[in-house]
Amino acid sequence: MSSGSSATDGVAVLAISKASTSRVNALAAAVRLHLKESILSALEDPSINAIILVGNPGGTGMFSAGADIKEFSAPTDGSGGVTTAQNGVPTLNDLGHMIEGSSKPIIAALSGVALGGGMELALASHYRVADRTLRYG
Repeated sequence: MSSGSSATDGVAVLAISKASTSRVNALAAAVRLHLKESILSALEDPSINAIILVGNPGGTGMFSAGADIKEFSAPTDGSGGVTTAQNGVPTLNDLGHMIEGSSKPIIAALSGVALGGGMELALASHYRVADRTLRYG
């Protein structure tokens, strides 16, 4: 398991943010790569039966407010832009397909906000649970 992730009783808890330093858990290239690697690791681990996606370690705070707007004007030729799948960094669409096609159930534990790309990840998950703080769109 990578940092920001834990496993207990066959359930992997994967945090979108490795630390609670991002206020909105923007889905920047580094975050998408972290999610891809964490999900693949959990899928390959025979002791893991299910995966829970949370916003921050501990499951508190924002789920994700979506795409990193700093990447909107970035180059898309593989040098850090939004479409960097060719460098191993998945697009948001790639992550959605990975989650939807998972052989293990993936649950999105939603709190704070789930907007744009964050909501797309939640909808790609097999199940969604939310606390009373959730605002989505």
